[in-house]
Amino acid sequence: MTDLIIFSDGWKFFIFSLGITLSLRSRLNQSKIESLSILLPSKILSTIKSGTSFSERVMASIYKCTPYNSAVYTHLDYFGHLHTTVQFFLRNIARIILHSMQLSLPFSSIRSIAYNREYLILDDNSTIAIDWAYTRSYNDDNVSESVKIQQETCTVLICHGICGDSQAEYIIHLVEKLLSVSFNPASRRRYEVAVMISRGCGGLPLSSYDTFGGHSKIDDIHAAVCAVRDRYPNNKIFLLGFSLGGAFSLKYLAKYNVTDATDSSSPIENAAIVTAAMCVSPPWDFHKATPVFPIWNFLLAFPLKQYFLRHFLWPLNTSTTNNEESEQKITSAMNASEKRNERNKKFLSSVGIWRVMMAMSLSQLDELLYPIFDESYQSVKCYYTAMSPVLDSHKINTPTIVVNAIDDPVCCHTGAPDNPDDLGPGLAVIKTRFGGHLGFPEGLLPLKDAWTDRLALEWFNQF
Repeated sequence: MTDLIIFSDGWKFFIFSLGITLSLRSRLNQSKIESLSILLPSKILSTIKSGTSFSERVMASIYKCTPYNSAVYTHLDYFGHLHTTVQFFLRNIARIILHSMQLSLPFSSIRSIAYNREYLILDDNSTIAIDWAYTRSYNDDNVSESVKIQQETCTVLICHGICGDSQAEYIIHLVEKLLSVSFNPASRRRYEVAVMISRGCGGLPLSSYDTFGGHSKIDDIHAAVCAVRDRYPNNKIFLLGFSLGGAFSLKYLAKYNVTDATDSSSPIENAAIVTAAMCVSPPWDFHKATPVFPIWNFLLAFPLKQYFLRHFLWPLNTSTTNNEESEQKITSAMNASEKRNERNKKFLSSVGIWRVMMAMSLSQLDELLYPIFDESYQSVKCYYTAMSPVLDSHKINTPTIVVNAIDDPVCCHTGAPDNPDDLGPGLAVIKTRFGGHLGFPEGLLPLKDAWTDRLALEWFNQF
């Protein structure tokens, strides 16, 4: 009887193991077919090329871009932690090693990427910047001037995530991808790549009252887009936002880019500046969180603490620029901002350094710091509601695709619109089963392009 029980338990375990194996195998097969879902608006926007609808452009981008084959550790990573972190660490390690050896990035002809920084002093004395990317390429000399003249030049403006800058891993590799296309003699396009640096990020001083968040960030994106247009007035402009920068990019498109960019009859102040846009892993609804978000809520608090302490404890020692003229403008803007000085005093007296250091999450930091920066809302919850792009998704007319992964551990995919009637005529929501947050790695060692990098290129090539 005992032997029978042991045998039956072992048989049950064998059946259970076999069931898991078969389910994983079927899941693997289905992931290649059903791992991507696309939500298109009920009202389709006709765009530049005659006879081509917005939905056809989306489908063409998806099908021209090779299908997303998630990393080999997909089925060990249900909550997307590995998709989010493995590519990040491997890319940074490879970048440090190759940079020290003066070698090119993996699978690339580009030796190194550098930036020329353009400073913008806004009306409220705030300071933002645009980092214009350039590179020394092995293939640059092979591109003749006649080929360069024949190539159409477009500009891509990138908005980084929380406390990021132009040196972020996901931005460096995208910039490398866009510039490598520009130096290809067979390419019909050349891309000027610009990265918008938000207030207080990337070595910028916090010269105004407001930080990088809130409605100021939306207005800052508009100022950056206008600066890009003024520098290259004949170029098509594409907007690409990551994470929090993607959420604010959607808010910008709903607020400013309200008409068709190809409508020549529209007044210039009302016409859309951005031709097309793409957002990767944006938070749609700041009230919704993933089951594992408390882990990331704790981890993401550290760069935000560093941000505030750097600007409140050492506000005048922030490195800015070697350009004397820009240095004088920034210094005068900092000295002219009386609200900034009041903010610093209020921060030190009411909040204190110790309470900021002891905050255990982003939510706690918002509760502490929110009353200092924005008193136009009754509570932090009201602020979260106002800044959630899901409320403005129906206003987006600009051709825009948004990519979210279902296993994103940071930004909850359920906050995205799920009804075609809730989408503006230019908005499409793409969800993948795997990908993590700003990850979308492929292969065993994800050192090459992320899937979203290739999708962005295919999407912009449709216009």
